[in-house]
Amino acid sequence: MTAGARDLELRRRLDGLLRWLGPRLGTTSRLVLEAAIAGEVERIPTIVAERTPSAAVLALIELARVGHLEGLDALLRAGVDPSRTTHATVTVTDETALTAACAAGHEEVVRRLLRAGARLEYGKNGWLALSEAAAAGHESLVDLLLEEIRRQHGREAIWTALEFAAFGGQERLFARLAARPGAEVDDRLREELAEGVRRRQHREALVRYERADELMDAVCQDDVETVRRLLAEGVHPDAAEENRELAAIHSAAMKDTADVLTLLLEAGATLDLQDEDGNTALHLAAAGLHVECMHALLHAGADPSVRADDGTTAGQWVERARAALSKS
Repeated sequence: MTAGARDLELRRRLDGLLRWLGPRLGTTSRLVLEAAIAGEVERIPTIVAERTPSAAVLALIELARVGHLEGLDALLRAGVDPSRTTHATVTVTDETALTAACAAGHEEVVRRLLRAGARLEYGKNGWLALSEAAAAGHESLVDLLLEEIRRQHGREAIWTALEFAAFGGQERLFARLAARPGAEVDDRLREELAEGVRRRQHREALVRYERADELMDAVCQDDVETVRRLLAEGVHPDAAEENRELAAIHSAAMKDTADVLTLLLEAGATLDLQDEDGNTALHLAAAGLHVECMHALLHAGADPSVRADDGTTAGQWVERARAALSKS
């Protein structure tokens, strides 16, 4: 990623954080990110010193995510804890700078965080940073983390790497790991790999239209006016942001945002576009008994006979939802 592309991505992330979190973003993280975007990294230590290092954790995570080495180093020098988590990120909860960098594949960022004392944490599903790197198929990072876990903890972590390489559908990485001494691959893991490959191929097949992230953010927030403006500016209604497995039409139907869904349909969104599980927007609306969304889709010509990967139609989802409601 070039510096220009990195800064554009950082600006997009900051704009998204401001929309999602508002005042909860915190002044310190906002000022730090704005300084990094403006190329004024030398201001960052002063910004942090005027407040507290813990207030800049979210900024550290976002700088790690986009690979902004200068800003990252400035925050680490200012005393920001590289292992601190935050519940305020847009993407996931309990995220750290290390897990964000591993998911994005920024190896030099990971090395610097480890040198600064970032902890390799173990969660209920395995080693957290390693799981992110393996699911994303970052092979050299996986090698680095396996060695670092062995060095820090005296433990082998091949199981976590295999499990999440399978989950992410990373066939080449999975094969490399399976060939290592001590690796155990059973039928369940092979089935998980096959399912992971299918999910990955679905994500890769979704077209990454320009400014897709802006439209997806607006749809997720039920921001009708922003959706209207973006569509008027030419953003494609089939937008699907990278790493999201749904297109805009799926998110609108699932969230029961009928006004947003109508705008997408009027702009020409593909009616029977299927998500990673083969569900159309009509399936997702039916699953939640979102009547207005169902009416909008059917009126626009959505096909109720389309079957998802499990063989179900939207009509069957309506019956399931009704049955669930009758029992509650």
